[in-house]
Amino acid sequence: MAGCLFCGMALMGCGPMGQLRNVARANVDTKDRREENTEDEDKAAAKIPVLGGDAVEGYEGFSYLHEDSLTAYMEEDAENGRIKRKTVTVYIPEGKNSGKNGELSGTASADVFGVSFYFSLNPYDISDDKKEPATEKLQGYMEKTYPGSSGKKEGDGSRDYEDLEVSGVRGLGQDAASATAKYCRWNAEKEEYSVIYATYYLKELEPDVLALLEVEIDSGEVTSKTPELLKELEAFYEVSLEWNSSGAQEKLEDYLSRKEEKKIPGMIEFQFPKGWKIDENYSGEELVIYAPGGDSDGAGCGIAITNLDAMGYTGEIFDWLEDGEYLETFIQEGLGDHADGLTVQDYGTTCIGETTLAKFVYNEAGEMVDCQLYFGKGSESMYLVVAIQFQWLEMNTFEVAEELLEKGKVE
Repeated sequence: MAGCLFCGMALMGCGPMGQLRNVARANVDTKDRREENTEDEDKAAAKIPVLGGDAVEGYEGFSYLHEDSLTAYMEEDAENGRIKRKTVTVYIPEGKNSGKNGELSGTASADVFGVSFYFSLNPYDISDDKKEPATEKLQGYMEKTYPGSSGKKEGDGSRDYEDLEVSGVRGLGQDAASATAKYCRWNAEKEEYSVIYATYYLKELEPDVLALLEVEIDSGEVTSKTPELLKELEAFYEVSLEWNSSGAQEKLEDYLSRKEEKKIPGMIEFQFPKGWKIDENYSGEELVIYAPGGDSDGAGCGIAITNLDAMGYTGEIFDWLEDGEYLETFIQEGLGDHADGLTVQDYGTTCIGETTLAKFVYNEAGEMVDCQLYFGKGSESMYLVVAIQFQWLEMNTFEVAEELLEKGKVE
């Protein structure tokens, strides 16, 4: 199988370097912070104020939250022209960057102990259809926040969500719903990845008043005080805030082992499916081969990537791309009788630039291997991506290659 990959690369040459970073800091666990509930605490909990509940005057039971009030603006009263308002009591994490947002009425935020808190009344980007249940409203919001599987928040292309997992929306009674997202995020300042657990909670306080809570927990920023802060937030807002330190550590290590960042100049960065790794037996300084389990021979499939400029190829490669007939002749002569059904076609623009696709079946000793070669001409570099698999395999290696070309990034 590796030989087939090299047949594609034999038209050129190739190789990579691998570096697995092991970063993770998280020292609290959801289970740990819920195990010690005494009878006295249960009695005290009955007096704790909750979102939308009766006011508890002078409550001082929270160590990390402070009381405040937010105002929701509703429609104008047709009879007297006055704007209807609704004031809601909230508890906000105490810290330097916490408090009400003066520019956007009805909102508050905070960043404390690795917890990013955001609360909003009647958020503009959630449906105001009174007949639509909370679950459907939150589902719509989650789809806007995490569209498709691209991992980018709508309207904010600067925020990347890598290795994204989004739960289904959970109904909480008749008037509330929650959902969770987990992903890896790059911290440019620290130059390391961390894992984010984000909980979204939507509650209908009144027919005209919706409350949205968003809580993100960053594994790289949590402290020894984070568990108690989460416990207090859960008590007031009456929602479970998902967090698991060992789960975050495992997710990070798994993601980094799959990512295996390259040092090859101009190499393509792409998140391969779970279980895919570099085939260290055949990869080199200018060629990277990925395969399930890191074993292209055993898996019967693989994807090879190279930057042709790193191999010393320049102008002549560009001539091949511009002349499909010449490229077809070159491949056919290079592989001889082993290449059946060879076709060359324009593939359009991908992450590696203007791309040409060559497809054929590699036939040797009775083994039939489907092969697809993608030549990409970027503004500064030239790339070759080779995807192959035995015809008897049920998986589709070419879908992985197509996703790479669509979502990959050239470093």
